[in-house]
Amino acid sequence: MEPCVSVISLAPYSIFRINREEGTFIMPARKQHERYAKLVVSGTHKTKKDFGEGQFEWYTTPAKALAEDLIRDCSQHGAFILDGDVEPSEQRLLDEEEKLKQTYAKWIEEADGIFNRTGDVKLLTLHAREAAKALGVKRAWVSGLENMTLCEFCKGSVPYNVAKCSNCGAILNWEMARRGGLVSPEQIKIAVKKGWLQPEEEEDDRPSQAPAALPVEVGEPRVRASRK
Repeated sequence: MEPCVSVISLAPYSIFRINREEGTFIMPARKQHERYAKLVVSGTHKTKKDFGEGQFEWYTTPAKALAEDLIRDCSQHGAFILDGDVEPSEQRLLDEEEKLKQTYAKWIEEADGIFNRTGDVKLLTLHAREAAKALGVKRAWVSGLENMTLCEFCKGSVPYNVAKCSNCGAILNWEMARRGGLVSPEQIKIAVKKGWLQPEEEEDDRPSQAPAALPVEVGEPRVRASRK
């Protein structure tokens, strides 16, 4: 049996979507009325590091080391790792939930300070909104963030229904990006091949569009996700 670890997240939003040589790893959001979401990372991942001019080196990353790297910047969002394909104990859940409540309280306090000084909700993060909702705290600035969402790539705040993230440049809606001329023909071909876009008739005959940054290359994921 392949060695594996379970990544547990208490957050009601996806805390990471990471593209790596080993594949694409997406931490699902905790569903409403559930206490956590789980992502199982298994196997030893073999990848190639290219140094150019035909020089490269193969290296392996065990499942646990990969999982630890994935949540390196996410532990404050209620993420932790367990050995094996297992469920967290009741005591571990209680401990991690208390830590997350303390983090949420800190985010709310920081948001209060910024809003009281500036009155500008654009300076606040969506994490503060999620924290206020999670703790049932009512604030004037919460409603001002209702039309915003998190970019699934960089976790920056962006308006709903935008084609491209203004923070990291990732394409969030490929069809809108194609209609708006935000992607090049080369990018469209890649997106169609990946299944992100439906092909259009006579697509190659469309006029050239302004070049844009190529989408992040996505490998084959070697994970399975489940929620409990």
